[in-house]
Amino acid sequence: MSMHSRLAVLSLVVILGGCASATALQKTDGTIEIVGLSSSEDDALEAVLDKGLSACKASGKTFAVIDRQSSYRGIDPNMRAAISIANVLTKSSFSGAGRTSSDWRVVVVGKCQ
Repeated sequence: MSMHSRLAVLSLVVILGGCASATALQKTDGTIEIVGLSSSEDDALEAVLDKGLSACKASGKTFAVIDRQSSYRGIDPNMRAAISIANVLTKSSFSGAGRTSSDWRVVVVGKCQ
């Protein structure tokens, strides 16, 4: 793969991954609670795991997941379906409508070990 191709792929990953955020909280019992928000559950989970791995990497340890919870907080699935139909009928004039960067909330509790 050429250098230009690698940069294009990296740029795409940055653009697609830019929709997720994660915040870590170190607990007194040595665990780390990380909360991720995104319009996609997978993106929120990826941001959380990246945050956990980064937090443990500094100490030469790896991040081990103890517990994980996901919750959908976005619009009603029926409304999302109606927006999808409207997108088709109007040739995508509602692109991105009904999606926010906090539709999904993923909470992971883990520990460096």
